[in-house]
Order: sequence, then structure tokens, then C-alpha cells
Amino acid sequence: MIKLATSKTSGKVLVGLTSLVDVVFILLIFFMLASSFNDWRGIQMSLPSTSGESADFPNPILLSLDADNRISFEDQELNFADLALRLGAAIEADPDRRIIIRVAADVPLQDSVNLLDLIDRVGGRDALLIENRDGGVGN
Repeated sequence: MIKLATSKTSGKVLVGLTSLVDVVFILLIFFMLASSFNDWRGIQMSLPSTSGESADFPNPILLSLDADNRISFEDQELNFADLALRLGAAIEADPDRRIIIRVAADVPLQDSVNLLDLIDRVGGRDALLIENRDGGVGN
């Protein structure tokens, strides 16, 4: 049998990291260029003027939302399905009615966005979010 000569080194093998850094850098540039930072599904909101005038909202639709995701419509607690029906009927009867939403301070943002999406789905176009410092539904 023929023995092949093998050299025994002291065991340290140096790995070149230059090519690894190059690959990571190219991936970083690729994802930076391929990503879009635009919010394509934003909610259109208009800010009120700061003139200090008192706003007059004749016969608004009043909604309240608390941290437990309880919703009241005109001081009556409803679930999302019933709210969609009642709100849709109210908006169909008078499309120009403003919707005032009292939101408790500790309500997660996603719950507020879900309510705004529901208002948009049933045809609501003029909504106003205000903070409900009492925190309860219908307060």
C-alpha cells in the first residue's frame, strides 16, 4: 500500500472574510433598492385649522371606542357587524353627517384604524377622532 505524505500544520485555518463582507454588502444594497418605504394604503386625513373658532357639527353621529374594543353608537353598545349595519343606514340617510369618534387614551392604534376602515367601507367620509379622557364607552 502506498502512503501519501500529509503535512500536519498547527491547526489554525484563516478564513478570509472579505468575500463574505462583499456578499452582505451587495444584499444590503439590493434590499435597500428593492424596498418601498411609501405607505400605499394610508388613510386620508385633513387636519383642523387652528383658528380657535368653535366648530359647529349639526346632528353628528357619535361613536365611542374603549380599550376593551367595545364600541358604542349613539350611546348604545354594539359589535362590529351591528355597527356596520346601523352606521351604513345612518350614512345612507344623510351622507353629509359628520362622524365623531371618542377614543379612550389607552386604545391600541390598530383598533382605531379598524374602526376607521369600517367607517370607510360603509361610506363614511367625514370622521373626527377625539380623545375620551373618561375611558368608558358612551361617556
